[in-house]
Amino acid sequence: YEIYDCDWSSDVCSSDLDLSHPTIPSGDGWNQTHDAMVRRDLRGRIIGWSTAAERLYGWTWAEAAGCNIQQLLHCRYAREVELIQEEMAANGHWYGQVSRTASDGRELIVDMRCTLIRDTATSGEILETSWDVTERNREAEAQSVLDHRYRNMFHAMVVSFWELDFSLVREIGRAHV
Repeated sequence: YEIYDCDWSSDVCSSDLDLSHPTIPSGDGWNQTHDAMVRRDLRGRIIGWSTAAERLYGWTWAEAAGCNIQQLLHCRYAREVELIQEEMAANGHWYGQVSRTASDGRELIVDMRCTLIRDTATSGEILETSWDVTERNREAEAQSVLDHRYRNMFHAMVVSFWELDFSLVREIGRAHV
């Protein structure tokens, strides 16, 4: 499928946000989950970053705070970003797979669920949970290749069985001559 890059116009990391105190409550399970959790404003700037996000993507909260998530993680989508944004605005949520790059250069495929949290009609934030499915996708692709090879081998064997059956017909034909 075609991958759409998202090029947001804001700087990668912005210093105009007051992020000295994370806006994430620590006692509500934010850092107890295994899923990476990220809060971002509607311009894509990171305003919350869980410890699971640190483990998955390799950047600490101090490094990620205020950065544009699209540029920091080099996000690539299977659909046009505008369509995803329209779905978020209409439904209040979006779910799909996104390709991202970790701080060490690893290419990751993550299942991502985003929820739009509106403060007013023009302000709000997006709460994102994501989990790594890179290995699962690789295994599924490898299994698909094996399935294809098996089907091809099976179909070839059917032809071989028919050839064996025809050789018996030839012997019967010789016996009648």
